[in-house]
Amino acid sequence: MAKFEYILWLVEFLKQPLFKFQWDSGNEYKSQAKHGILTSEAEEVFYDKEILPLGIQTQPLPSEIRFGVIGKTSTDKILFVSFTVRVLQIRIISTRKANKQEREIYEEKND
Repeated sequence: MAKFEYILWLVEFLKQPLFKFQWDSGNEYKSQAKHGILTSEAEEVFYDKEILPLGIQTQPLPSEIRFGVIGKTSTDKILFVSFTVRVLQIRIISTRKANKQEREIYEEKND
């Protein structure tokens, strides 16, 4: 499992009211095919008022800077999202259902 380091910049970035998303053709449908998660569900996570920013990925060290968050969709799915930021746009790399440990961390933070 990837490891993340908390960074304040990410928290401040996630407080903005509107997000722009950038999808590349390789990642746009990957999460749907692999995990049954629609692109619209991945984007919904960023509007969760209780989103949990994990921070910057430190292990394994990716070739470009990646961030991780855990958040809920409008249908209460708790998802893990890995993404990068390019010209202040969120480029989602992958999305999946949060594992048990991630769900527990999210729920504990939001009790």
